Amino acid sequence: MTERANILVVEDNEVLAEFIGDELRDNGYGADVVHTGKEAIERVKTGIFDVALLDIKLPDIKGTEVLVKLKEINPNIVCIMMTGNTNIETTIDSLRGGAQDYLLKPIDLNHLVNITKKAVKKLRILQAQLLKSERLAALGKMAAVVAHEIRNPIASIRASAQRISKQFSASDLGNNKYIRYIIEETDRLGSVVKNILTFSKSPEPHLIPNDINKLINDVLYFLSAEIKLAKVKITKKLEQSLPMVSFDQSLIRQVLLNIFQNALFFMSYRDKKELKVATMKRGSNVVVEISDTGSGIPKENMVKIFEPFFSTKPSGTGLGLATSQKIIKSHNGDLQVESEPDYGTTFKILLPV
Repeated sequence: MTERANILVVEDNEVLAEFIGDELRDNGYGADVVHTGKEAIERVKTGIFDVALLDIKLPDIKGTEVLVKLKEINPNIVCIMMTGNTNIETTIDSLRGGAQDYLLKPIDLNHLVNITKKAVKKLRILQAQLLKSERLAALGKMAAVVAHEIRNPIASIRASAQRISKQFSASDLGNNKYIRYIIEETDRLGSVVKNILTFSKSPEPHLIPNDINKLINDVLYFLSAEIKLAKVKITKKLEQSLPMVSFDQSLIRQVLLNIFQNALFFMSYRDKKELKVATMKRGSNVVVEISDTGSGIPKENMVKIFEPFFSTKPSGTGLGLATSQKIIKSHNGDLQVESEPDYGTTFKILLPV
């Protein structure tokens, strides 16, 4: 059964219009049929339609003019033009007006259903992306408000604990222990607040030509103590002939740190501990490939890992990968992931050259 969608058929040939309407209904769609441009405009004003199948030659208004009106009323409606000829001027006018596709007469009903199915699928994907973007924006704003509200109290609690600690001698192990707990936990909360505020802001990268290999080496050196403590083997295969890439060094450093530290964490209890880092040029992108031998990501979690506040780490905020994805997208790049449970995970950072 096809996912329910509402289709408006605008065709002056009443017999053909009914055939099209019946075929769409037989395939699970809702279908309304009208025969003039004016009727189509009025119907879209009062109804909700996903797709319009629009004849170019109508008795009252040009189909291209109706197309423009429909898109003004409902910018999200997908319009597919139906025509008996391929006039180049009409084609250009239709594309400029926002038409997605063409159907040539005589119309093959099977082809029409397939074209409609593709249009609905594309529309649903765009709607889902828009909804996700709106939810993330709302979540970011709410999180920022909460973070701002608790940041000052956290600072006050920490300062108060430091003041109280001065009232006890170094030999008072009991009270000093609890004061240390307060300071450590307020520091942890402060880190969470910082992550929330970072996520809530849209990254504005300062793009300058940089050497991605050098940045990778710098970040690995910065983590060398953690890597040594975790007893992880580092294998690097950095292509030396890479072109310079324009990116914000501090933001991409943040992405690399997050991915590297996640890899170290998920290899903690593995027998084989190896972190592989490779760089290469692929088409118009420079690719950074980071692979670990950790526990891998369960299939049911693959669609969630970039969602804010989703984490499988006991002390994780669930903002690291969500923020990393925002940063890479702000560079017009892409962050991809492949994982096999019990074998490991590979992240690929694609940055345009």
